[in-house]
Amino acid sequence: MGRLSDAGTVCGKGGRSSDSRDSQSDWRSGTGDDAALERGFDAAEKASHADVQQADMRRHVVKHLTEIHAFESQNIQLLAKSERIAGGSVLEAIYARQREQLMQHSRSVEARLDALGTTTSSLRDSALSLGAVNWGLFFQAQSDAPAKLAAFIYAVLHLEIAGCELLKRTAHRATDLETGQLCRSLISEKRMMAEDLCQAFDAAVEATLAELEVVHP
Repeated sequence: MGRLSDAGTVCGKGGRSSDSRDSQSDWRSGTGDDAALERGFDAAEKASHADVQQADMRRHVVKHLTEIHAFESQNIQLLAKSERIAGGSVLEAIYARQREQLMQHSRSVEARLDALGTTTSSLRDSALSLGAVNWGLFFQAQSDAPAKLAAFIYAVLHLEIAGCELLKRTAHRATDLETGQLCRSLISEKRMMAEDLCQAFDAAVEATLAELEVVHP
């Protein structure tokens, strides 16, 4: 039980601990894991679009925007299941707040896609391509639902962040300043959301242990 207090230090960069401040300093100085990730995103974007004609780059911007929208739709559905299985009032409040934030993100992405002339059918097709996951049935089958829910939401947030990082670079190559600015805003907010959830990992684990003790006293 005592080791649970270490959970907040392994959740990633950019948190509120001194370790996280050191990581942010590493990023600014061009060293550390964050700098390596930046180089990785640069390489991934270059590999994806180096041979793409400039006239075709807008299509790739739209493609990556719809992918981000699809991930956000999945996470919104996941958060919608949190009321019954969150594991306590602290987690419930975090999930309710994050669902509202993601809905706003989704609207912002939709507005940008609309400005680029994308139809709503494209958004539906992209969401369906991820596969229809019945989150309710999935978590009913789990004995560690609060902890697993937190881990899943955290993971999907980072899929969204990765998608925004790729899109930001794609938008730069396409000289799409508006999409690039949207990405920077989304990345900042999603990282803060992930950090907030990271701080609550202990609560999710404690809630799971409490539920297991009730089932298996």
